[in-house]
Amino acid sequence: MGNKVKAILKKLWGDGRGVVLIVIVATVLFLAMTIQVLNNNYTLQRQIDNARLDNQIAELENQNLKLEQEYYKTSEYQELSARALLGKAQPGEHLVLLPKVAKTATSSNDGQARTAKSNMDQWLDFLFGQHK
Repeated sequence: MGNKVKAILKKLWGDGRGVVLIVIVATVLFLAMTIQVLNNNYTLQRQIDNARLDNQIAELENQNLKLEQEYYKTSEYQELSARALLGKAQPGEHLVLLPKVAKTATSSNDGQARTAKSNMDQWLDFLFGQHK
């Protein structure tokens, strides 16, 4: 039986093809595992970055809410709120209502519509004294 094993090993290893085949297979497996590990690391790093960004957004929203609460406590906000909601005013202030102005149609000279000139034509008319 020892001779059979030696014969098989000699057959596989004798001319060096078996060694080359094993080295190639091992290299391919190593590269495949390395690529898989790199892909997993990239995915995990993306998840960590997204979590950090979400955390920063939450912190900024929290700071914004704190500043908003501080603003609501100021006398300036209370005054503006009283003016808007309750119609309050400071002593000496009076409400002035202006009449609404209706939009008028574009004016035309003697019923003739003016044609719009280009900017360049208007400048030429102005520079050479042809303006009206």
